Amino acid sequence: MKRSFSVLFTAIILSLVLLNGCKKEELPSLSCKMDGSTWTSLFRLITMGATDLGDGFLIVATTGASTQDGAYLSLLVRGTEAKEYDLAVALSGTTMQCGAIYFPNGISGTESKKYIGRSGKITITEVDTEKSKISGTFSFTLSTDLAGTEKVVITEGKFENLKYVKATISVTDFLETGK
Repeated sequence: MKRSFSVLFTAIILSLVLLNGCKKEELPSLSCKMDGSTWTSLFRLITMGATDLGDGFLIVATTGASTQDGAYLSLLVRGTEAKEYDLAVALSGTTMQCGAIYFPNGISGTESKKYIGRSGKITITEVDTEKSKISGTFSFTLSTDLAGTEKVVITEGKFENLKYVKATISVTDFLETGK
């Protein structure tokens, strides 16, 4: 009996040491506040690759199982360094450093309303090239037209541990999404 207790006690201690040594992998997440209400993505696809003006990231997030059956948010960053990217700052000519597009009802045909970023920023806080993961923050004001008559304000945007794949990014496709 004493021996069984000793073996059991040793097994418990060994299990605790082994489990404690395992580092918990943080789950990927993307969330923000849209007009003050919490918005959390269920599905995310992150691409890192060549854009028209160099390497960058395209983050696609939706509240549904696809971009057609849930609210859809797309963020474009024209760069791969951990730093702040501003929509108002041009890389060359009239091309912005970052951008955002939002479809509140998904991109399902002509009934979809499309909000385009008019001002805002994306800050990449971490790029882990070994694990192909990025983290950062974002905020935008988006509207359906240049006058800003219908707008959505995104605050407290945050993405963490988003795993990316390498591919070619077409900025034209990003801007024409939903057409």
